[in-house]
Amino acid sequence: MCHLCEGTLAREIYGKDEIVERHRHRYEINNNLLGALEDKGLIVSGRAPVTHLCEMVELLSDASVVRRLSVPPGIHLSSRVPGNLQPTPGVCLGNRQQGPC
Repeated sequence: MCHLCEGTLAREIYGKDEIVERHRHRYEINNNLLGALEDKGLIVSGRAPVTHLCEMVELLSDASVVRRLSVPPGIHLSSRVPGNLQPTPGVCLGNRQQGPC
């Protein structure tokens, strides 16, 4: 589960305050460096409710990009990618100028 922070682009895109998506934890943000990253414009837009770990980030600029490492439905069940696989929010949510990826 991921709690989306109020006032973020992620919350605007998903239209709700909590989401549940299967995702990979190959990368983590060092919480000791989080303040310095936020000072440079990184926004933690999603956190795990219990652990408060960073789950989703936004970089505000002219592009306003949101990124999350998640796995689209079906990928983890088979080594073959289904032909009808649709993009899901979280693979690349897009940006305000160009729309969804």
